[in-house]
Amino acid sequence: MYYILAILADVGITGTFSIGKLYRDRMPWTVRSVAGKLAFTSFLSFWLFFTLNGFTLVLNGFTLLMAVVMAAIGILSEAVCFTAYGKGQISLFTVFQMQGGMLLPFLYGVLRGDRLTAPRIAGILFMTIALTLTAAPERKGSSKLSRGFITLCCAIFLINGSVSIGSYIYSNHPHTLGPNSFLICRAAILCTVSTIGWCMAKFRGGIAALKSNGLLPCAGLLFCSTALDNGSYFLQLVSAAHLSSTVLYPVVTGGTIVLTAIAGRMFFQEKQSKRALLGTALSFLATLLFAF
Repeated sequence: MYYILAILADVGITGTFSIGKLYRDRMPWTVRSVAGKLAFTSFLSFWLFFTLNGFTLVLNGFTLLMAVVMAAIGILSEAVCFTAYGKGQISLFTVFQMQGGMLLPFLYGVLRGDRLTAPRIAGILFMTIALTLTAAPERKGSSKLSRGFITLCCAIFLINGSVSIGSYIYSNHPHTLGPNSFLICRAAILCTVSTIGWCMAKFRGGIAALKSNGLLPCAGLLFCSTALDNGSYFLQLVSAAHLSSTVLYPVVTGGTIVLTAIAGRMFFQEKQSKRALLGTALSFLATLLFAF
């Protein structure tokens, strides 16, 4: 049951990444573009979970602290992703993003004493090889990545790993109040901070770009992104309470890498080398190994 929820989370994450890329293609990089997107999506998230929770909110100190920490990481993640989507392939960026989301919580789980099995050790080996192949060019000089894009990839590796560890800590802490209260509080903080940021930022054409690309299409993209992002995050929080970190995050990682590679090919015409295709196949194999 919880393996199925994790796979559904893969679909939601892939959809969120793809919509984020579509939105980035429509909007220039400005503080207002990033803050406006985050304010709108977090506002929708707040009312979604506030409504599902019966218009009630129960808080304790631990939930509030984790919401503040995860909101700060979320703002940083949004800024890095929005920048990277305009500089390189979404499929390559996702490799670093999901690798961080797998390897860092995996190491955290091992340090906590989670059981290692032969299939999981093989899965880590295959995943490491797969991610290396996916990121490597077909031959020397066949493609060059800018230093800025590489820096963003390394940054999202650390950021997404921190998100995964933070989510796992919250889901398994004795003072947790469940996913609804946490998501409501996190969304409220994100909406407040990003709205303040939007108001304080200098105007540099973000609204003009929004109008030229169509207000309703852009709002529709953000609405769909919000639904998929919150749905997938909710599924991860629920799954994290029943699956160990050494199982959950590798499954989420492998599935998302495969699906994002497919989405990049279908919707953004991102061509992958033979090594990258082999890496995608190994990622899928590693995902199956972590499921046992």
